[in-house]
Amino acid sequence: MTHYFICELTPTSLHILRKGQGLSYVELGKLAGVSKDYIESFENGRRTSIGIKTARKIGKALGAQFILA
Repeated sequence: MTHYFICELTPTSLHILRKGQGLSYVELGKLAGVSKDYIESFENGRRTSIGIKTARKIGKALGAQFILA
């Protein structure tokens, strides 16, 4: 059974979901089709926003649906 989570997309929520699934930046990047630098820079606060399409890709890879604030 697959579980899906709905949460606000923040650096902290992304970090918790990624680490909770035991994924590195590289692994999540490959699953989502985005660069590991993109994910890492958002989690670390160097990137302040993520586009809708990218959020959907990352959410799908993590089994989550993100609310964009």
